[in-house]
Parts: sequence; structure tokens; C-alpha cells
Amino acid sequence: FEDFLKGNWMIEEGGFHVGALKGVGSHRDTGIPGYRLQSRLLVYLLLHPESPKGHDQILETIKGFIREIKNDLRPIDYKKTKTGVFRCYTNTRTAANILREHGLLKYTETEKFKMWKLSLPGLVVAAELFKEREYLLAYAGDKSWKSLDPLLLKGVQKYQDYPELVQCLQDLCEPEINIFEAYKSFLSKAAERLKIFWREFTDSTYTINERKLVSINLLKEMEGLPDYDEFLKEFSDSMHINQLLEKNCCIT
Repeated sequence: FEDFLKGNWMIEEGGFHVGALKGVGSHRDTGIPGYRLQSRLLVYLLLHPESPKGHDQILETIKGFIREIKNDLRPIDYKKTKTGVFRCYTNTRTAANILREHGLLKYTETEKFKMWKLSLPGLVVAAELFKEREYLLAYAGDKSWKSLDPLLLKGVQKYQDYPELVQCLQDLCEPEINIFEAYKSFLSKAAERLKIFWREFTDSTYTINERKLVSINLLKEMEGLPDYDEFLKEFSDSMHINQLLEKNCCIT
């Protein structure tokens, strides 16, 4: 049945024809891979900043995310793994793990990874993806399951300076609310840290493991800045979520 789903379907001259794809049978489809979910997951977390209710917050986040992308999924994505979990759930966890390992999600060691929250670098990347509408599940070629989505490496160096960083984030906020003046000192320092982060994050000479190590270390330095958590909380409260969600629904 899995081979049947992956075959080429065609209706011709009153008949229904199915042709199997080359190589089917020797390599089973594992659904949409984690790297193709990364950009969409970042934008989902941007537009849903509040932690979901329930004992297992990550599971509730996954359920909400899957509901949003269900039109892009195939029956094979709902096939259960050997552990009894839907493949799309497992692949979403894989995507989140890769994002966290590269500093785009908060490295919440104290919560034992029981919630997914955008880091400041992740927030900026998500804002750019949303602004440019570059987060749909377009096929990006054959990549390793541990790879970053190429979209995450595209355009992040645009926000090298404090004014550009503020403008990027301000576009997502209610027009009458301005938290940026109150956090000017923090954002100025964060912009300098982000400049270093983007430079290292996009350095093509790094191996995957080297990039992970550098990204996490730089993120921890950034998280040590005074007002880091306070700014992220107030920024989430200042976003015009309803308008952003409406705009998101128009293109998904």
C-alpha cells in the first residue's frame, strides 16, 4: 500500500493506471523530513508564542502545528513508527531538535526540553521568513536528516545593525506600542551579539557539529544579557497576533 501511494497515478481513456516509482520497495518513504519542517515550525512558534495548556506542552504544540500544515501532508506522514507515534510527530520533533541545537530555539535545560520557545536569533529568522513568505513546505532537494533548511541560512545577515534589527521586529508589533525605546540598551548589545552569531551561523567552513557548538555557546552568551527574557516576553505580548494570523491564513 505504501508503494501504491508513492506511485504515479493517471486516468487515461477511462482507465486508472498506477506506475511504481523507481526504487520503491527497497527504500521506504519516511514522510516529510525534519529539515523541511524547520522554517514552517519557526513561523508557527512566532505566531503562537503562548505555551499551550496541558501536561505535555511539546505534544500539544506538535498537534497544533500538524493541524496547521495538514494540507501539505500525505497519508504516509500519518503512518505510525515502531513506537506507535505518527511519523509527522516524530519528524516535527526532529526539526525542533535541530533548531535548538543551532541556537534558534531557547536551550531550556532547566525545563528538560519540555517546551519550545524561540531564542532571539530564532525570532529574527522567523520574522524574516514570515515577512518574505519563504516558509512553505517547498522541496529543497535531497538533504541529510540532520541538516538545516537552506532557507534559514538565507538573508539573516540583512540584520547586522541595531536600526535594522529594531525595524525587523517592530513590523510585527501593534503600531501604538513601542517597547524598543525602553529596551534600547539591551537591543544595542544584542545587535552586536547577533552580528557575531550570523557570521558564525553562516560560515560554510564549519562542520555540522562545529556549527552547533559555536551557535549554542553564542546563544548562551546572549541569554546572559540583562533583560533578555524580559524583552522576549514583552515583545510577544506586543505583537499584533490576530492580524498576523489572518495574513498567514491567506497564504497557507
